[in-house]
Amino acid sequence: MRSVGVLLMLCALAALAHSYCWHVDYIQGDKCEDEVDKTIHTIGTTWTNSRCHQCICSSGSMSCCDQMGRVIDLPADCEVVYDWKQCNFRVVEKNDKITPCREAGSITAVGK
Repeated sequence: MRSVGVLLMLCALAALAHSYCWHVDYIQGDKCEDEVDKTIHTIGTTWTNSRCHQCICSSGSMSCCDQMGRVIDLPADCEVVYDWKQCNFRVVEKNDKITPCREAGSITAVGK
């Protein structure tokens, strides 16, 4: 029975790590303004902005979720190369932007 509890807890943590989401209440009539791109969207529309946040404009609010994980800790000899058009990233050696980081096991990322 204990293993069932652990399994449920792990499933809940996986759901939380899937993506980072937020909700903004506002009073702007029938439009939403994307805070990143400063673009205006009508109620009922969904879009992905230039920082890979997928948003939906609803009456009186806007909800967004990050569609790409973010690296928060990595080895000193590695760096992150984000592809904002494809909404993904690669972790590469600092001195060679093509070679994947050899220490990939010690990289920490959050989000999707």
